[in-house]
Amino acid sequence: MLLSLRCEDGGQRMKLRFQPNSELFDSGRRAVTFEAVDGDKAVLCQVSEEALRDKVDNTATSEEALIAAFQSRRFSIEAIAAVKYGHGLIDGDGRVTVQSLDLTQRR
Repeated sequence: MLLSLRCEDGGQRMKLRFQPNSELFDSGRRAVTFEAVDGDKAVLCQVSEEALRDKVDNTATSEEALIAAFQSRRFSIEAIAAVKYGHGLIDGDGRVTVQSLDLTQRR
């Protein structure tokens, strides 16, 4: 998916392209990670296990179930990550993290 955002300063439009099938569960981070690119720059993103369980599927406990929960809300999670990236909301390690507070309630 390609998302295009205008920078806060009215500058150049950035294009964040999410890589299909890049999602993996990172047990050390307790998050589903996924990849995007901004031009030729890699952008690592993640959604916390807590967010997926709180807002998508509270029965998801296995890695497979958490990845399935991510896939069921992929578009909205990627859109939130793109907005956070566009606003410079990047973790100290360079990742964009979607947390429980970022997601709306499960549908």
